[in-house]
Amino acid sequence: MCNRAILLGISTGYIKGQALALRHLAWIEFLSGEHSKAQLYAQQSERLARAAEDLYGEAGAARQEALFWKEVGHYKQSLWLCIQARDLLALCGISASEANLAIMNTQAEVHTCKSEYSKAQDIYTSMLQNVSVNQNAYWHAVALLNIAGVGLLVGVRKDFSQKDIECAQSIFNTSGLKSWVTACDPLLAALCVRENFDSKADV
Repeated sequence: MCNRAILLGISTGYIKGQALALRHLAWIEFLSGEHSKAQLYAQQSERLARAAEDLYGEAGAARQEALFWKEVGHYKQSLWLCIQARDLLALCGISASEANLAIMNTQAEVHTCKSEYSKAQDIYTSMLQNVSVNQNAYWHAVALLNIAGVGLLVGVRKDFSQKDIECAQSIFNTSGLKSWVTACDPLLAALCVRENFDSKADV
């Protein structure tokens, strides 16, 4: 399907279509474990989107490539691409969009992978402040959950983290996102394990 779309784009000169098809191909290759091919397709998509002056498409390809680099441990490159993608969305005037929230989430994940917890926490907090439950319940809850996750790593008090997790769980449940409701359980369990460990250490 994607190959046909690329061929059609070439024959019609529709560059945006080619760029979008390459992004789809990149996901297919990534999910198949072909990370090098996935990165190549994402880079090609980014170049075509730039040639078509499609800032939104270029940002999408940059975010996609950032995800790929994160997965193989190239965190510096991933962060650079996240910043680039967010700058492109700012030029589009859609810094408050769902696309930007997704990029911010990736950026924070990279900081967490680098053990830069304060930077990750700052980004998650910014996400939480910039999107209300009514605006986007999913990303608001994800930000809460990730704040709790980082808090667990740095030893934030149990009652603070538990409140965030339970709030996220409630939002997911109300929004019908059942799979995310159960995704909160491992964090709650880890929080209890840490509390028990700390209690024994104090004895």
